[in-house]
Amino acid sequence: MSNKIALIFPPTHDFSMPYLAPAQLKGFLEYHLNIECKYYDLNNLFYINSIGIDEFKNRKNKLLDHIINGNILSAVNGSIELEEYCQEQLENIESENYKFSLKKITPSYNQYYSKNIIKELSVVTKLEEYIKTVCNKIKLFKNRIYGITISVEDQIIPAFIICKLIKQTNSNSIVILGGSIPTRLSNEISCTDLSKFIDYIVKHEGERSLLNILSFLNGEKKKSIIANDKKIIDLHSNKNHPVENQINFDNHEIMDLNNSKFYPNFDDLNLDNYLVPERIIPLNITRRCYWAKCDFCAIYYTWDPKHRAKSVINVVDEIKYYMKNYNVRFFRIVDEDIPPNILEEFASTIIQENIKFYYEIYSRFEKKFLCKKFCTTLYQSGCRQIFFGLENIGEKTLKLINKGRHINQKNITRILENLYNVGISNYLFLLFGVPHAPEEDEKLTVDYIINNNTISTVAIGTFLVDRYSPIHLNSNITEKYKITLFNKGDMTTEIGYKYRNIDTFNSNKNRTKSYLESIFLKRPDLAISSLLNEEIRLVLTSKFGHDFTRTYIQASSIEHVSSIVGHAVYKTASERIFRKLF
Repeated sequence: MSNKIALIFPPTHDFSMPYLAPAQLKGFLEYHLNIECKYYDLNNLFYINSIGIDEFKNRKNKLLDHIINGNILSAVNGSIELEEYCQEQLENIESENYKFSLKKITPSYNQYYSKNIIKELSVVTKLEEYIKTVCNKIKLFKNRIYGITISVEDQIIPAFIICKLIKQTNSNSIVILGGSIPTRLSNEISCTDLSKFIDYIVKHEGERSLLNILSFLNGEKKKSIIANDKKIIDLHSNKNHPVENQINFDNHEIMDLNNSKFYPNFDDLNLDNYLVPERIIPLNITRRCYWAKCDFCAIYYTWDPKHRAKSVINVVDEIKYYMKNYNVRFFRIVDEDIPPNILEEFASTIIQENIKFYYEIYSRFEKKFLCKKFCTTLYQSGCRQIFFGLENIGEKTLKLINKGRHINQKNITRILENLYNVGISNYLFLLFGVPHAPEEDEKLTVDYIINNNTISTVAIGTFLVDRYSPIHLNSNITEKYKITLFNKGDMTTEIGYKYRNIDTFNSNKNRTKSYLESIFLKRPDLAISSLLNEEIRLVLTSKFGHDFTRTYIQASSIEHVSSIVGHAVYKTASERIFRKLF
């Protein structure tokens, strides 16, 4: 058994690009500790193994040729067909208990309860056989220490199957869980029989805590280093006992993003084996949402509780490193949102340095975007797609969910116009079914989307209460929405709720589907855009411009467009609106 640590990203998750966290851990650990780290992207390997590498690469190469040659019809059709081909191959996987898609796994049983997962782990399933085959191909089980990142709930079952296989191979192996899901479900995992498959849980940002665990396991530090680290749950000491959910960070060291002399390390990965026809790498400039006040959002909770930013020059140097060493010219900045002043400095520095690449970001409707010059600078620096959480255009709803006083229809409209006019694609997240919000605001939002040609893509979803969001933690906020909360299970981050003692779950879903149909029928360009993977859309926008879906419609037959719209409605409704984890 090697003493190196295997950093694992398990199925099932979008495989358009590598996940950042294991690469970040690899770079950090190898710089600070004399230990070899290996990044195993089992998510990517699972999909590639299931789809078939030869035909997958053949289709990807043809798609890239269409893009390079400027054939917009073939490029868009090829992008849609590539994903449909992959989905068809996944549907051929023989499994009595699971359905697979390009981002998700849906079991036939209720995954929300640990007892059901434990029951599934007690037998050898087809899913376990598939995962074991992938693990054996790469000789995963030769390692002694394993760090597993779980980012979304769809990874929970595969992750624990991997943990089970590790412990079966060598009971003395050390398994460490980290990521968003273990952070929010740490107490639930610790108090169930799932804990027998793991040794440690690391909550929130994991670099230093994982370093502490490895320093102890390698005999360089005493075990007190683990006991004194409040972000580490030692399952040997805390098994079946409640753990501290809220950490007091007053005396806890928080990662300084500028006191680092390493970059996230993707050396172990084949960057040509991901879904997007061009290589793309994720990176971050900041950590934790600087706003962190939206009532419904819990993303900020998983970070350490302080917004921090890298120096812009360090970020630019990192990009230069990736461009040179990985031959990459597309990047996704995965920060929840970047403060406009930092974004402006970043974009201006790129222009000054004359670096040529394309990127996409998440942001908020801040006043800085009202400046046309700022939007022009973003475009000139290579920004081609921005994700905004619009949620709803209605004044009452925006105020209710606490998006910020300056975020209103007038400012939002001007911002979208400014970005569209310079050539940047606007991607909006919409949220329907907010309790105690007027339905008139929902209808106003639907009309706004239909009639606003500056919008390039929409992602339509329904409201839920997320574990550790303000609406979950603060009883005053809960009361503001006139809801009562209940437990939906110990293995989900979703908290159940009733509005005025009425279960509105199904009515919200059905109403949202009607909005979806109305939007896509009247805006077929949004329907087509919704069928494209986010990173593929970035590549197409960079080549054909932010209006490429409308250009595509003009060159297509009415029958073909109608068929695509129907497919988009079905896919979005099944994957985003009505989908459950069972």
